[in-house]
Amino acid sequence: MGVTSMLIQITILRLLLSTFSGNELDIGITLSFWLTWVGLGSYTGGKIRLKHAFTLSFILVALLVQPTVFIIKAIRPVLSLEPGEVVSLTSTILSTAFSLFPLCFVIGLQFPLAVSYSDSDNRDAAGKVYGLEALGAFMGGVLFTFIIAGRMGAIELCLILSLINILMASYISKKKIITLIFILPLFFYISFHKIITSLPWQGMEPSHIVESKYGEITVIKIREQSSIYGNGQLFFTYSDLPSEEIKTHLPMALHPSPSRVLVIGGSPGTIKEFLKYPVKAIDFI
Repeated sequence: MGVTSMLIQITILRLLLSTFSGNELDIGITLSFWLTWVGLGSYTGGKIRLKHAFTLSFILVALLVQPTVFIIKAIRPVLSLEPGEVVSLTSTILSTAFSLFPLCFVIGLQFPLAVSYSDSDNRDAAGKVYGLEALGAFMGGVLFTFIIAGRMGAIELCLILSLINILMASYISKKKIITLIFILPLFFYISFHKIITSLPWQGMEPSHIVESKYGEITVIKIREQSSIYGNGQLFFTYSDLPSEEIKTHLPMALHPSPSRVLVIGGSPGTIKEFLKYPVKAIDFI
């Protein structure tokens, strides 16, 4: 529970950050709703007395992870927003609350159900479950930071987390037939993978989508021109001669005798413009 919930939280946080163009205010909004919905789920979970409720909670988490990603990716098209356009604060709050509720509520159900499953008569059961879940969350954070980040996309990670939760449901219930539910996450992945990647871009075809350690990088190519987006925010367009000329010739005109040039970020087309001057070296980062 701790490992999977932490990995889900990080993945969804990064997806929402990309949806809202890297606006860091959304980190606070996301975490506040995450805590609110999980808390509501925990309160509700303490009142549930169904025999197989704990098993069912893992199945629900498995089946909700991928649709949640789909809903998040659909926020911008539903709001009719163009790539790079800023989402209003009201829309950010409402769409974050709506997209997080089902999954977070079920994750919240799991803690009291885990305590009951562990040993409802033992006063130390809650402390033991809490400690194990916290340890799992720590392990999930370490796993993402040092192994997963930059090596696996959000959609692929969510598929793996869905399959893990189905395996846990099968293990807890001791019913192997539950593993047949594998077909649903696999169906979601095959059916919606291409749709999910292209949803936020309003008909423009992404040529490359890469998960870096610091967020999602997307390349949108229209004819011979590529636009580079980081977390949904436009970084630069290449080639774009007017902007490349302004970024090059204005600073060069202000320096009495430029010989070494350092270019940090932006279009690599600026190098071509700098080479029009008799400089000794150009470093491009």
